[in-house]
Amino acid sequence: KAARRLESVNRLQPGNIDAILMLADIHERMGNKPVAISWYQKSLSLVQQSDIKKEIEKRIGELRK
Repeated sequence: KAARRLESVNRLQPGNIDAILMLADIHERMGNKPVAISWYQKSLSLVQQSDIKKEIEKRIGELRK
């Protein structure tokens, strides 16, 4: 249910980094790794801080294992 609401937010506000990262986290927790990776990848172009970007890239790498 939360994922559907966040997807609606993302449709209305495609640059909403909080919604994108929450979607990635929800899908990761549900074990849906490919979808989580996709959302994390979408977030990379919106993240300005290099340390946060590195953490996201690390998370993507861990999910690909």
